[in-house]
Parts: sequence; structure tokens; C-alpha cells
Amino acid sequence: MKFIMILLPVLLTGCAARPVPPGGGGSLLSGVETQVAAVTRQAMDGDPGARVLYARWLADTGSTAQAREVLSPLADQGDREAQYRLGCLLMADRTPDSRRQAVDRMTRAATAGLAVAQRTLGDWLLNGSAGTRDPAAALVWYRKAAEQGDAAAQNAVGAALSAGRGTARDRTAALVWYRKAAEQGNALAALNTGNAYWTGSGVRANAGVAMAWYVLAEHNARPAESAVRRLAQQMRVRAMMLSAKQGRLSAARALAEQYLRRYGRPGVPVTPLPGGA
Repeated sequence: MKFIMILLPVLLTGCAARPVPPGGGGSLLSGVETQVAAVTRQAMDGDPGARVLYARWLADTGSTAQAREVLSPLADQGDREAQYRLGCLLMADRTPDSRRQAVDRMTRAATAGLAVAQRTLGDWLLNGSAGTRDPAAALVWYRKAAEQGDAAAQNAVGAALSAGRGTARDRTAALVWYRKAAEQGNALAALNTGNAYWTGSGVRANAGVAMAWYVLAEHNARPAESAVRRLAQQMRVRAMMLSAKQGRLSAARALAEQYLRRYGRPGVPVTPLPGGA
């Protein structure tokens, strides 16, 4: 297998890549170059983990064909991470044959127990990327990932139970799953938990508790979740007003502060609530 030099070093966290700022990188750029060189050597020596990481770098710099070339032998050997990454690359092609291969690779990774692959397969079955929409089959895979602690899958199980999608409607059980995900820092799940308390869906309505979850959702929303942050902010204001009217605003603020300490995303500054909270 031919390994190419990666010309644009990147820092990776999860599946997202962050380019190193040009110029003035100093020791940071030097450190990234050292890391890239080390991983490339390990990949050339056949280390499976290094080869998967190397393929991710290739894909993030636009060299998808080379990334597939690196991943395919590992996937054929049953490496579930390679199968998952290869499935993602194949699905991005959006051709019928590539889609079929993508579903096959993702199913293999999911069957091998990789939670992110189980959730991704659930997404594909729900939105039709796998060929036809199958909410019941999607829920099966969401549950498998959720039981492994995947927060996004836990939120998806909650959404399915709340809507009765692919299963009987059970809003009490939905709230249990929403809260599990919210306690792991999932902003959308915190918003959904707040909505459950606001509307009395599966639980007795409580504006103060709803406000606390809305505060957490607003705090934990990442840059790509601007819609979640905006809706959480709007609902937080409504919940604050009702809590104040009911004489429970102080208790709601205290609960919000407790949730931020327990479940808030690390490193994100806490914005004081209006009124000195």
C-alpha cells in the first residue's frame, strides 16, 4: 500500500477536524507535524489504530480515495472502526452501489458492537439513507447504542418513544432516556427534557424544573447547535416568567445552578441569569 505525505496537518477531536492556524503556529505546528509523522510511520508498519487515524486525516484533507484504500483491508479483516469509517465514506458518494456497500459495512460494525455505528445505522434506517425508512428497525439499533451509553442514541430512543415512532408511545419512558442523555451533556436532550417538564409530557408539569433544563441546554449547545440554543433561550425566558409568577424562581435558579455544576460542558463559561442568579 502506498502512503502519501499529508500536507495539511490537522488536530482531530472525534470526527471533526480543526485546521492549524497558518503562520505563528510555533511549537503547536511543530507538535502536530511530529504527531502526523509518528502516526504515518505506525500506519506504514501496519498498526490498525494508526491506519484508521491516518485514513481519517486523509479523508479530512479531501483524499477520500486514498482513505478508502487504507481502510478497506482493515475492514475486510473485521476491524469495526475501519468498517464504520469506510461506511461513512461510501455513504457520502450517494450512488446506489456505494450506498449498498455503506449499509453493509455499517451493519458489520454495528453488529460487532460499535456504539457509534449502531447509532449511525439507526439514523440511516430512520431517514431512508439505507434504502427505505424503517423506524422500528432504527429503534432497535438506537437502543443498542443507548444501552452502551451513547448520548445521541439515548436522545433518539426518547424521541421515538415520545412520538410513538416504530414503537408504542410511552412519554414517561421517553423522559427517562432524554434525561440520561441530558446528564451526559447532550444539549438537544436537555431541551427535550425541559419541554417534557414544561408541557407535562410523561411527568407532572413544573416550570421551575423546565427552566433548569433549558438553562443547561442553552449552556451545553455547541456552535453547530445554534437552533437548539436559540429555542432553549426562548423557552427559558418563558419558564422564568411563569416560575416568578408562581413564586418559585429562586428554587428554579438554584436547581439550574446545580445542573450546570453537575452536567455542564467543561470549559464553557456560565452566563449569569437575569436577576442576579
